[in-house]
Amino acid sequence: MLVTGADSKTLSLRRYVALPKHGSGGFDHGDVDISSGKVFVAHTANNAVEVIDGERLAHLATIPGCEEASGVMCAQDHGLCNRSSQRYG
Repeated sequence: MLVTGADSKTLSLRRYVALPKHGSGGFDHGDVDISSGKVFVAHTANNAVEVIDGERLAHLATIPGCEEASGVMCAQDHGLCNRSSQRYG
């Protein structure tokens, strides 16, 4: 998990977060829900979205059934998180 440095213009590795195993391929875009601190990451290889606790840097959940997940966007003012698909847009 990368976090901003002291000058907020650099990123530094804080620690790795253990995530579910996957075959070839990997991850795509993600976003942060600021109110909860949760990080949502499109896990293209597993057709899922991974949910990470951004404060504790721990994997919380896997949201399955997101075929060819390619991106995630959190609507901060509405408490919603949407994912996109390589196949369906």
